[in-house]
Amino acid sequence: MGYSVVRGGAEAMQAAEEMLDFVRLGGLDRGDAEAAPPTFEVIDMMLRSQRSAVDRIMAEAGFYAPRLAATALVQAEGDAIEASFILRSLRASLPRIEPALPVEVAKMRVLRRISSAFKEVPGGQYLGPTRDYTLRFLRRALEDELPAARLSEVIAALGGDDGALPEMPRVVEMLREMGLISQPPEPPEEEPVDITMQPLRFPRPPRSARLQALARGETGMLNGLAYSSLRGYGHV
Repeated sequence: MGYSVVRGGAEAMQAAEEMLDFVRLGGLDRGDAEAAPPTFEVIDMMLRSQRSAVDRIMAEAGFYAPRLAATALVQAEGDAIEASFILRSLRASLPRIEPALPVEVAKMRVLRRISSAFKEVPGGQYLGPTRDYTLRFLRRALEDELPAARLSEVIAALGGDDGALPEMPRVVEMLREMGLISQPPEPPEEEPVDITMQPLRFPRPPRSARLQALARGETGMLNGLAYSSLRGYGHV
């Protein structure tokens, strides 16, 4: 079946946009709009409770702005892909002031550190807050949960934090010191390519462009790509 292009009027498109707010604000539910919390409180709630969704939106948009990402999530009614588009559009309209500096891994407070290639790595491995080992049963008790009381229980179970950052040297640097791997043959670029300003040049885009495309890719697609490569379902 082919795709037919239909031309509509400006009034129809404006009405469709107004209907988005009608649905978002509960118009279909016939609820009491006066009883609904203000939108800024909903955004605050997204920041507190939807950590993974906010992080995903910022990553796919290539723009670190937690509150703006939470606002986009509310605007998109929880659709993470649409929220990423919204934040990406905003980022494209902003001026480039200064480039970001590379992150020093040794100075990070790491929540999770897992190596799939080495059983033992300098500094150890940390599971962190992960659902990999949960049974994924629906926790009906969340309906009656008191956040402050539950947080106190969790802190008591985890123990205190002395504030000291564990040393986590990079495994690659250790292997280079041992002479097991060499420096990459590709020389470092004088200035990283910005894929938001310059298109990818095939058949072999610069390394910085490839990394940016992967970092900003849709999460589900990247998971499928990773598992296909890991399980040997074709050359990636």
